[in-house]
Amino acid sequence: MKQYFNKKNEDIEENIFWVTMSDLLLGLMITFIMLFVLAILGFSSEKITKQNENMQTMEKIHEKLTEKNLNIEIDKLANIVKVSDLELFELNSWELTPKGKKFLDTFLPSYFEVLLNDEDISNKISQIVIEGHTDSNSFNYAKNEKENYNLNLELSAKRALSVSKYILSKSYNEKIDKNLYKKISINGRSYSNPILNEDGSENFAKSRRVEFKIIYNEPSFIENIIKNKK
Repeated sequence: MKQYFNKKNEDIEENIFWVTMSDLLLGLMITFIMLFVLAILGFSSEKITKQNENMQTMEKIHEKLTEKNLNIEIDKLANIVKVSDLELFELNSWELTPKGKKFLDTFLPSYFEVLLNDEDISNKISQIVIEGHTDSNSFNYAKNEKENYNLNLELSAKRALSVSKYILSKSYNEKIDKNLYKKISINGRSYSNPILNEDGSENFAKSRRVEFKIIYNEPSFIENIIKNKK
């Protein structure tokens, strides 16, 4: 029996090893593919290096949030962390719930520690944008589509402002506090940028979100592509 359990434990350890190795190899493959695409699109080696550094920063954020058991969607290419509105607000409200404040108290120190504790990273950041998004569901009292869009625009902006005010009401450490208020900005997007399902329909739950978006002094890969398309 003892021999059976020893063999079983060995199998588990071996499985964990291969899962970890698979994740590592997948991450390396994605990074390699992105660098290859950047090279094909004619980006200089300097810009490729900067983009790779930005992706490494997002990977550090991912690791910090994982340590805190926060399961948050991260777009490493666009430098965005997406937080569901369910974590922060009641329906159609822009006041942070006790649950929302508790969530931010766990999330924010780890997020800002990566971005602002390291001066090499902090000096590259122009803005940290708090961006509110809603879904396209109509307010009952909206008279038409235009008014509904404006009501959602107001809600998304007020939510972003609530998060921003809460961020700046807290003290983190000397390095973070020194630069944070200079970098925070807000944006309300209404339902102009919905999250879609595979069939092209709107995913209402995922569309309702607050995004934490890093804007670097040097335009990101995504920003460069949009600029080149114009």
